[in-house]
Amino acid sequence: MACRLYSLMLSCRQNGVDPEAYLRDVLMAVGT
Repeated sequence: MACRLYSLMLSCRQNGVDPEAYLRDVLMAVGT
């Protein structure tokens, strides 16, 4: 699980996306 989150964080950074904001948005979308 940790390696998946790390990979996601790196992908976000490489594409100029804030990883924390992205993860927050995804979790909010899944939770609703």
